[in-house]
Amino acid sequence: MAQWYVQRANHVLGPLSPEDLLALVRNGSVKPDTKIRKQDSDWLAASEIGGLFEAAMRPTIENRCPECEALLDSVPCICPRCHRRVQHARTRIIENTINHDSNSENAED
Repeated sequence: MAQWYVQRANHVLGPLSPEDLLALVRNGSVKPDTKIRKQDSDWLAASEIGGLFEAAMRPTIENRCPECEALLDSVPCICPRCHRRVQHARTRIIENTINHDSNSENAED
């Protein structure tokens, strides 16, 4: 899995999973001019990473066990919490937005 890094004024935040990076975009911590990099590549402005802000806006789909509400990676499966066989999960669609008004550039500092 790709690891991402975010440049802060005094340090580097990371490694981050793609999901963690998208969460930072959504909460306004990563803005278009924030410097980020993948693995050990060169630093780029977040706006130069094709599809990053579009991906942050896509809905998130969660699959949950209908018995205990545990989050599931895929279906069918055995629930990691209640150990029941799950053929059909309870699906939740989360509409995502980007917080443009946030002053959270240093939220992780």
